[in-house]
Amino acid sequence: MTPDAFWANVTTAGDCWPYVGRLLPNGYSRVWISGRYWYGHQFAFYMANGWIPELPVALDHLCGNRQCVNPSHLDAVRQAVNVRRGKSRGNAEYEAGRECLHGHAVASDQWVLDGPHRRCPICYRMKNQAAWQRRKTRLAAQRSQ
Repeated sequence: MTPDAFWANVTTAGDCWPYVGRLLPNGYSRVWISGRYWYGHQFAFYMANGWIPELPVALDHLCGNRQCVNPSHLDAVRQAVNVRRGKSRGNAEYEAGRECLHGHAVASDQWVLDGPHRRCPICYRMKNQAAWQRRKTRLAAQRSQ
C-alpha cells in the first residue's frame, strides 16, 4: 500500500479521522507500507511528525477512538499513562472501582499496578500463589531425580 492509498481509506470529514479500511479484531488498523506493517495511527503520526515513539512511550488516542488516525488526536506518552487513560473494560472498571473481570469487588484505590497493567489484588495474589506452587513442584521433581 502506498501512503496515498492509506489516506484514501481515511474519512477526514469530522473531528475524528477513522480509517475505513480493514481493521484488526481489537479495533486498530494495520497496514503494509514501505516494506513493514504499521498501525494506522502510528503511520499517520509518523507522516505528521517525522518520528514514532519507541517503548516505553506509546501513542495515546485522546479521543478514545482506536480507528482514529488524526495526528492531532494522538499524544506520545509513557505506556503506563496510556493504560491509565484507556477506555478498555479493565480501566473503566478501575475508574468506577467496581469489580475485576472475575467478579471480585475492588475499590478504586485497591488495584495493584503490575508494570503498565492494573490487576485485581485477589486475582494477582492467586496468580502469584499458583506460579509459586508450580515452581515448588518443578524444583521438587528436579531434586528427586
